[in-house]
Amino acid sequence: MFITSFLPLWVAIVFSDLYDIFGYIICRWGRLRDPSFDFRAAIGRFMCINGLLIGTVVMVMIVVIASVWDLNRFLKTKELEVAPPIGILRRVRKANKLSAEYLIAYILPMVAFDIAELRGVILFLLYFGVLAF
Repeated sequence: MFITSFLPLWVAIVFSDLYDIFGYIICRWGRLRDPSFDFRAAIGRFMCINGLLIGTVVMVMIVVIASVWDLNRFLKTKELEVAPPIGILRRVRKANKLSAEYLIAYILPMVAFDIAELRGVILFLLYFGVLAF
């Protein structure tokens, strides 16, 4: 549930990475028509430059899909329960700070970390781990 609560952040990261990957491909598209074009070397360069981005997209997609699937399974089992949990609210108070903390959790990773570099990915994982804890 923690991972799915940040679904817009994951979508933004995947969009940003895919934008960089497709930008790289489009910039080099014209060279494919050249008869002396070395396709193997181009694939090697592509993976060397964009391998981390592709890995990030794949890992984020796997984790998000697994999280959404698990959340769906959890909700279906709760829906099938006969008696809903009963509780009494004794005191209710407004929580204004939560929205600011939630926005910081979204904005900081997108601004502060460069996911295209290994250092940025490690820093992001450390930040997200601390946030999860």
